[in-house]
Amino acid sequence: MRVLITYLLSLYSMVVFSQQPDGLLLKTRALMDQRIYNEAIENMQHIAKKNTMVYMWLGDCNYGKQDYSNAIRYYLKADSLDRDVASFELSRCYALIQDTHNATLWLQRHMALTHKRTELEIISDTAFIRLSKTKGWEVIWKQNWYSDMETSRNAIAALIEKGKALDALTELERLSNKFSPKHEYFSLSAKAYLKQNLLEPALVYINEAITLYGRSDEYFFLRADILFKTGKYTNALEDITKAIRLNLYIPSYYLKRAEIARFAGNNELAASDLKIYHELYPESPEAYHQLGLLENANGHYLNALDYYDKLIDKDQGKSQYFIERGNNALAANQVEKADENYGMALDLNPNSQDAYLLKGKTRNILQDTQGACFNWKIAKQLGSAEAAKLIYENCKE
Repeated sequence: MRVLITYLLSLYSMVVFSQQPDGLLLKTRALMDQRIYNEAIENMQHIAKKNTMVYMWLGDCNYGKQDYSNAIRYYLKADSLDRDVASFELSRCYALIQDTHNATLWLQRHMALTHKRTELEIISDTAFIRLSKTKGWEVIWKQNWYSDMETSRNAIAALIEKGKALDALTELERLSNKFSPKHEYFSLSAKAYLKQNLLEPALVYINEAITLYGRSDEYFFLRADILFKTGKYTNALEDITKAIRLNLYIPSYYLKRAEIARFAGNNELAASDLKIYHELYPESPEAYHQLGLLENANGHYLNALDYYDKLIDKDQGKSQYFIERGNNALAANQVEKADENYGMALDLNPNSQDAYLLKGKTRNILQDTQGACFNWKIAKQLGSAEAAKLIYENCKE
């Protein structure tokens, strides 16, 4: 464990694009994501000076272990440093040990906060099943805890989450003049437009959100994603780095930055972030995929094939993975392996024009003109202009 932490820290000291995270905390966050709670707790015991975040994480780990007494102990320590920061979590714990009085008390304290869980999140939380049958629960919900604007914001966010972006935009338009805070209006609008793949208005709105509130890692991450999709890779890289600087302990940010960095031509940064992420999630298919893509970008096709073998061992359900493995095999002059992979891609997706086009190329290299033309004709039928050109050059009608 100590060797891993030393490695993580030394690796990140070389990454000039971001502040240096605490390797122990970053590893702990990843362990929590994987529900490896005992090791996460052990990591945090080595932290000399604990803060609100660490106490909250310790509470979360014990909650995940269903050790509610210890969860309460750590949540109370977090609350002593930052009043009501753990009010919702404490309410859940007390509800689960059937301490109705404290569960009700802490839930009321949570409901009085400006930033609180939505009504749907609370009433659907299984921790409150028993509490919801008590008189205390009835008393809580007799009071109107949410303003009209909070209710609207929560409803719009739910619509976007459910993929009902047009309905969300209709509501946002209706509330545009009185929506508060305004930066949330702009961010919700950006998310709704992004759901519809309307990138230009999405970018306009997230720019407005960041202008009004430039301290949200979520906003910078969202803008990085939009910029990435529009092909503005350098700007996207700057934004994902800003997101990481604002919140060092979201491991998925490093995976996303690795992808963006590769497209921006910064393979060194991509490699650094991928090494970090792969150490945190050694069995992650996403990490194997990005490592394979990076090795391909560097021209290391055999190394890429090793990663694709590991990836497909984890996930055999995506046609694109077999196409990409076939491309690396073809680049490494392993033509028969490439041909086999394109065939497996077609088994998963019989309508893939790319797989038919590429399989035609491998059959042609293997001097199977009839097989090549057969595959190219199907690719042409599926809309491939390149296949049409290859048929004209190589096939007799």
